[in-house]
Amino acid sequence: MVVVLVVHVVVEVHVVIVIVVVVVVIVIVVVVVLVEVVIVVAAVVVLVVAIAVIVHVIIVLHCTSSSSSNNSRSGTCSTNGSSTSSSSRSSSSSSSTL
Repeated sequence: MVVVLVVHVVVEVHVVIVIVVVVVVIVIVVVVVLVEVVIVVAAVVVLVVAIAVIVHVIIVLHCTSSSSSNNSRSGTCSTNGSSTSSSSRSSSSSSSTL
C-alpha cells in the first residue's frame, strides 16, 4: 500500500515537472519568435527611412544644383516627371517711390 502511494506521488511529480518544462519551452519559443519579428520589423523600418532620406537628399541636391546652374526664378525642379517646389520667391517685386 505504501509502495503504491509512493509510486503514485513520484509519477505525479514527474507529470508536473514535464508539464512545467513543456510550458517553459513554449514560452521561450514564443518570446524568441516575437523578438525576431520585432527585429525584422525594426530592420525594415530603418531600411525604408534610410531609402527615403537618401532619395530626399538626392532630390534636394539635384534641385539645388539645377537651380543654381540654370538661374531659374520659377522655384520648381522636376525630376523624373515629378515636380518639387522650393520656397524661393520670384524677384519681380514692385518698387515703391519715395
